[in-house]
Amino acid sequence: MSTRLLIRCIRLLGSHSPGVSALPAACKLPLTTSAPPLAALTLRLHTSTGGARSEGRRQAQAKAQEDVFLRQPERTELDDLIDGAGSVEELLQVWAERGGTGNQAATVLIQLARLSITPESKTNTAEILQDCRFQQLLRTVDTQALELAERFSPEDTRRVALALAAQNRRSVPLLRALSYHLVQKHGIELRSGLLVDLAFAYGKLNFHQTQVFQRIATDLLPRVPELGASDITRCAKSFAYLKWLNLPLFEAFAQHVLVHSEKYSTPQLCNLILAFARLNYQPIKGDAFYSKVHEKLDSALGQLDPYMQTDVVWSLCVLQQARPSYLQSVLEPDFYKKLTGSGGSSSRDENYMLKLLHINTTAMLECPEYRGPVLPLEACMYPGEKKASALQNGLREALRGLVGEQQGLYHSALSTVYGWTIDGELVLNSESNPVPLKDLAAPHLPQAGGATPLPPGAKRIAFLACEFPNYNSRSKDLLGRFVMQRRHLRLAGFLTVDVPYYEWLELKSDSQKVAYLKDKMGKAVAEDMAK
Repeated sequence: MSTRLLIRCIRLLGSHSPGVSALPAACKLPLTTSAPPLAALTLRLHTSTGGARSEGRRQAQAKAQEDVFLRQPERTELDDLIDGAGSVEELLQVWAERGGTGNQAATVLIQLARLSITPESKTNTAEILQDCRFQQLLRTVDTQALELAERFSPEDTRRVALALAAQNRRSVPLLRALSYHLVQKHGIELRSGLLVDLAFAYGKLNFHQTQVFQRIATDLLPRVPELGASDITRCAKSFAYLKWLNLPLFEAFAQHVLVHSEKYSTPQLCNLILAFARLNYQPIKGDAFYSKVHEKLDSALGQLDPYMQTDVVWSLCVLQQARPSYLQSVLEPDFYKKLTGSGGSSSRDENYMLKLLHINTTAMLECPEYRGPVLPLEACMYPGEKKASALQNGLREALRGLVGEQQGLYHSALSTVYGWTIDGELVLNSESNPVPLKDLAAPHLPQAGGATPLPPGAKRIAFLACEFPNYNSRSKDLLGRFVMQRRHLRLAGFLTVDVPYYEWLELKSDSQKVAYLKDKMGKAVAEDMAK
């Protein structure tokens, strides 16, 4: 690494030589006026490692190294063709016929972006993105480039990021290089549109880079009052995909809605609600904010397509803002048949069936004034989880160790009628000892369990594995979906015991895991009794 750095430094200083004019413009670097003579620098660096050698030998070796370091890549015919291309088509054809290095590919990419936005250009961006020559160009940049990112302007970075997002090409090395050099550009003002586009690209590619997010939030926050509704919605949605919540920025978004609510279309406001619900964000001026939301939705909710309507009502359930009329609109038998009429079993169908179940649970457990229809029992029998994670398997093994050898004292992987999976269930009697579950009534199960009610003073415990994806990025705050899960289960009569991944990973032995569960369960019981 140090050798490569040395080579780059000496090449930079050597740019004073006549040969520098042969370099392509994209490869020229700014020069410092106070650079020491090249030969002297090379000599000093060399003598620090070889003090025992003779002066003549040192000078000879220094001269040989200087010749190697100063040898610049020869300018090729391809470089001339790239610089001389006058249109996007010509540039793509040159690349298709000649190919080239990673640096040349990056130069072509920048040149393409510049040519495509000229006033005389009549190129179709969608056609360029689908062009096999352009895709080959991106593959070359992906694999070979990256030093050229150091010379990218912020606008170049934006164009490359959007090109990657349009192709859904999640090139981690290239994105890391773009991110690093973008963050290093201190003192350069990034325009608002560029910041919003970067947030979109990173969200589309699901690429997490906290320093870039912080820079976007810091630069964008004072400009929020000047942004349009589409930019606000787009940025909030992008950060929601990334599970990244910056409280000051999102509060500014909510304030923008309060001031400019008339400028928000119904889809824009709906997407903002979806973003807030995913991150479990509640505005400080919640009453005023949701008043604006209800004002817009009361007349427009029924005009949305069934999937968006379900998303919006589900999100309002997460935020505890769903009105009875909203719940009824998606729980009506006709709506349920419309949403599930295809009879498909795709992941999308299953996802929306789960959302309807959660809405149904909200109507039953959180909205006592609701008098509308509910889902039929057969709709509440969803398949549940597909494959257990390492955390879930470990939790279930520890539960087995917690209750001992006696059978029937716990359940695991329960699919409830509420649309939530419980990783482990126990019932404790008044003395905090597990009791058999076989004959006990279980209203949370499709078949309702046995006929025996819980013993007096008994408590039903639900153990929930809290995986890494359940949390906001760089946070121990759960996403809105999982906050609603705990709220529903508690209203259904459970004491919930969270088992976060970051605590579980620190437990090394089986005995530690059993003791951990026992301690967490004891605290949950004690907190409930204190109420």
